[in-house]
Amino acid sequence: MSVSAWRTQLRQASFRGVPFYTFRTESQQGRRAVLHEYPQRDIPYVEDLGRKARGFVMEAYVIGPNYMAARDSLIAALEQSGPGTLVHPYRGTLNVALLTPATIIESAQEGGIARFMMNFIEAGNNAQPSAKPDTSALVGNAADSANAAAQNSFANKFNIVGAVDFVTTASQAAVNSAMGAINSVAQFGQGGNLLSELLNSSGNLSSSLTTLMATPQTLGGSIQSQIFGVESLFSNPSYAFNNLKSFFGAGKEVAGTPPVIAVQPTSLATPSRIQQSINQAAVVDLVRRTAIIEGVRASSQITFTSYNDALSMEQSLSTYLDTEMESTSVNSFGQPIPIDDDLYVALASLKVAMVRDITARGANLAPLTQVTLPITMPSLVAAYRVYGDSTQELDFVARNNIRRPAFVPGGVPLEALYV
Repeated sequence: MSVSAWRTQLRQASFRGVPFYTFRTESQQGRRAVLHEYPQRDIPYVEDLGRKARGFVMEAYVIGPNYMAARDSLIAALEQSGPGTLVHPYRGTLNVALLTPATIIESAQEGGIARFMMNFIEAGNNAQPSAKPDTSALVGNAADSANAAAQNSFANKFNIVGAVDFVTTASQAAVNSAMGAINSVAQFGQGGNLLSELLNSSGNLSSSLTTLMATPQTLGGSIQSQIFGVESLFSNPSYAFNNLKSFFGAGKEVAGTPPVIAVQPTSLATPSRIQQSINQAAVVDLVRRTAIIEGVRASSQITFTSYNDALSMEQSLSTYLDTEMESTSVNSFGQPIPIDDDLYVALASLKVAMVRDITARGANLAPLTQVTLPITMPSLVAAYRVYGDSTQELDFVARNNIRRPAFVPGGVPLEALYV
């Protein structure tokens, strides 16, 4: 390489597209540092604060019979707001801002030329930290508050103090019935130590039920713990939600089917019979409400694959929460048992948190559409035909519950993500 080969690598200098010539340039580069000198210590400590902003001082000029027009164009470029593109003859293209006003020198002795002293500094983006709420965590906090309110509501209604024997016996039966239903659902979860611990806990609860019923607050917490234990048996939040959902209709008939946990009817509306019925209803209400609350918590951990899935979950949970807030429970005599104000507020707050969470995580997902394949084909081919690639094959198979992926049926409507 010849000595003057570097000249061929020089670029025509310009700022915001306005060309100019340069006499010389200077630059500042290095690190920012703070020097710490301590008493009775000979060697100082230098604290590195990061790279120094790069500065470029340019001694430039425009020249020629029409230099005034070139001068005015460069002045206009320098006076524009914000950073601009500088083509540095030695450093290439840079995004810079004018740090201090440029100095322009013109004289009669040097006619036909305007000199510029320009001090540029590199300009980056104003990367501000952005706060983004953890909507899933907010759902968890609201669920904790709602569970506490549900436990308090149970404690306010359940009472066996001074009750006759049949009230205590019927109340025990209601709790044991709830434990049986909870244990039945637990069998669908993962086995091992977690299931053994849950069943042992259920057994301990039943054996000490007489003592627990004397302190309804503790009894309510114990019943809720069993539902929490069921939830922990399912590592997949979707599975946890689906199994908790079996309790969403506890104490109520759903589509003509008997309730999961029923309140046993009685005939005589004596004070003792009424309290017996209230105790039974309180147990059922606690199971149902806790399951709904924990279902909402589980929904905050579900990864939705489509906008429709998220919307369906939001609408379903909103319906359950609205029903819980707007309808009163009844005892076996048809007498209303109104919901506590604190529980109503807690459930309303939980609904708000749930809607915000699902909206935040599902609003930008792809919606669903229907497709019909012309012939039966393998799922890999079907996914490629629908999406243009095969990456969505597993979702396509699962979404349409295709049992034999080698034979995806043609001629029937199938569900797919709209892309």
